[in-house]
Amino acid sequence: MPETVFPRWRFSLIFLFLLADALYLPAAPQELWLALLAGGAAAAFLLFLLRRLLGTADLLRLPGWGGRLSGAALAVLAAFAALRTLGRLSAFFARTAFPSLPQALTVALILLAAVPLARIGTTRLSTWALPSLAAVLLPLLLSFVLTAPDWEPRALLPLLPAGGGRLLSLSLQTVWQVYAPLFFLYVLLQHEEPQQKHAFAPGVLCAAAVLSLTCARNLMLLGVHTAARVPYPTYASAGLVAIGDFFQRAETLIAGCLTVCELARLAVLLLVAAAGLRAAFSGIFPRKPAHTERTKHLQEE
Repeated sequence: MPETVFPRWRFSLIFLFLLADALYLPAAPQELWLALLAGGAAAAFLLFLLRRLLGTADLLRLPGWGGRLSGAALAVLAAFAALRTLGRLSAFFARTAFPSLPQALTVALILLAAVPLARIGTTRLSTWALPSLAAVLLPLLLSFVLTAPDWEPRALLPLLPAGGGRLLSLSLQTVWQVYAPLFFLYVLLQHEEPQQKHAFAPGVLCAAAVLSLTCARNLMLLGVHTAARVPYPTYASAGLVAIGDFFQRAETLIAGCLTVCELARLAVLLLVAAAGLRAAFSGIFPRKPAHTERTKHLQEE
């Protein structure tokens, strides 16, 4: 029986992929939390249109030079996205938990964790994503509950001081900056199982809701002026959680959970880059079948 990426696994991988941005999203401007919701809905619709347009087409298995060029372009774009992910995660550690650690060493440690995830393949990575999502969401939602008494909903108002134009502009920015990298995950799932209907909408919309709630929570907890000046509002907000003398460093737990999301994203990007390289060079350096090489070896003996 061939391995299959079941819907709940796809949902978890999509959720983890998007939730990585919760570590870096600012809490200002005040409309950003609403723009994340609108951008998520727009991204889900655009992925639906992409599916209708491409059908079961696999951009990494196109025939001839079209497939090679498509593979090379995807490999380059995925590599740049992976470098961006590495850069922002290593910069986060350098500015928060490990300021004295050389950034090159931090990058090496991140790769040491992400490369094994990429090597297990898409199906097993998706399987790993299901329990990982539960492990990530539980502390994050617990931090929401513990800080809820200190929320100031007035920080979300006035909602639209500059009218709907500003919200539209912010929503388009979130589509490009937050949701556009989902294209790589779409390509990867189509490459593995082109006949399957990869319903992205549930994962995208649920992740957008959590991102929006995280952004709004940070704004209500830190206040408008503080949230605009803190480089990592989610990390700073988690630092305000304390359970007596028993638990005092919630920000470390939240940072660790969201790092898992970044590792999942990095593994996906590495898989796309590797598949793109194989597609780009498959016709130039064809790989001999294993049985042919064994037959030649036996004939020589």
